[in-house]
Amino acid sequence: MGIPWFKDGLHFKCTGCGKCCTGSPGYVFLSEEDLLVLALSLNLSIAECTALYTCEVEGQLCLIDAPESTDCIFLKENQCTIYSGRPVESPHG
Repeated sequence: MGIPWFKDGLHFKCTGCGKCCTGSPGYVFLSEEDLLVLALSLNLSIAECTALYTCEVEGQLCLIDAPESTDCIFLKENQCTIYSGRPVESPHG
């Protein structure tokens, strides 16, 4: 399949438009490190964070969507409410 174009991560500054966290269905897969950082940023245990904000897709853990949409569950008014704890790893990469 080759090396994905995003293998070194995506480097950008958030503009607050919300476009990267809304729209078509997709998955935000989480590495173990992503999950740990997310749980710490939410002041939750890993088990609590997993139960509240994740599901399993294709055998991998990913964030759930907001209720009744395909937006990220952590997007509010086009702003990421967990920006410092947002996922940055790519388990597929």
